[in-house]
Amino acid sequence: MRCGFILALTGILVLGFSFSVQAGEWVGVLTGISCAEKGEICPMSESGMEEVVLLAEDNTLIHLEGKDESYLLNHYGHKVRITGEMEEKMGQNTVAVENLEHLEVVAE
Repeated sequence: MRCGFILALTGILVLGFSFSVQAGEWVGVLTGISCAEKGEICPMSESGMEEVVLLAEDNTLIHLEGKDESYLLNHYGHKVRITGEMEEKMGQNTVAVENLEHLEVVAE
């Protein structure tokens, strides 16, 4: 009886977590996290070694997974369209990037 309850609870938890993943696309500018947290775009010279994130058009900060930091730095300050699956990890929006499409240069 107890084993059945645990299996049912595990199934509910797994099902609940699977619904938190959202496939889609987001448009914004790749910039450093310290500027994105203020809704700003950093010039490349100020990026330092901080995390590169997407500052979406609605000022949502999105963390990125699945692409090398060097690849993201090649598109730093550029408006891009990112497709993938978003989930909340430790209170942060995180996208597992499947595709990154360059749209235009915004800041250099």
